[in-house]
Amino acid sequence: MSAVSIYVYYRVTPDAQDEFARLARLHLAAVAEQLGARWRLMQSQNASATWMEVLDDVSNADTACVALAASWQASGLARFLAAGASRHIEIFEDAQSV
Repeated sequence: MSAVSIYVYYRVTPDAQDEFARLARLHLAAVAEQLGARWRLMQSQNASATWMEVLDDVSNADTACVALAASWQASGLARFLAAGASRHIEIFEDAQSV
């Protein structure tokens, strides 16, 4: 199986962006280290409250999703979600391997 990329996106309350970004970077760095993956934290250019976690070069998507959920829960990041917002997870593989 080829490595995949995992994209997790959600909306964050506007008044907590700096603290959220600091904690989210710690969350992603820890998960990426555990998985041996590369990570990025992105913010929408058009909607600054929308953020995306990206893990690249993930060898096992199921394991990665469990690790992401556990880290998210342990980090307390859910308190930064905008009212009514939830996390959305998408898993992509390189089109050449399809």
